[in-house]
Amino acid sequence: MSKVWDRRPFEYDEINVMQSQHSKWKALYEFDTPVLHLNATEENNQNFETTAAARKLMHRFTEQELETAMDETAESTK
Repeated sequence: MSKVWDRRPFEYDEINVMQSQHSKWKALYEFDTPVLHLNATEENNQNFETTAAARKLMHRFTEQELETAMDETAESTK
């Protein structure tokens, strides 16, 4: 992620799904962590909203897969 961020900075928030205040995230991802949950809408990012429409990368992924997911996420908001 850091190599991709060096080329094209993005907002990043880390959430520990095992903390009680993040139970909605635990319900979605408890057995799939780590997960990158890509969301292009500022409103969802600020409120840490879960959405089925978000692009997700689970477990292992490459720099290219991350950049492709970022492109697809940005394109879906147009």
